[in-house]
Amino acid sequence: MDNLTAEQVRGAMTTIAQANVFEKDGVAYHVTPQSAAYIERTVSDIFNDGDADQAESTDKQD
Repeated sequence: MDNLTAEQVRGAMTTIAQANVFEKDGVAYHVTPQSAAYIERTVSDIFNDGDADQAESTDKQD
């Protein structure tokens, strides 16, 4: 995580919202920041036969 403070994120989001970049057909979207969150993703392989194929291919190249 980048360890950004709530104030830093809120300020950046407010700047973007005030630029009216989220406007379509005269309707402004995302005018006021409502929330921000970090999303953490963990990948846990159950099996991955592709890794074995790649290792065999590397062994053959040596």
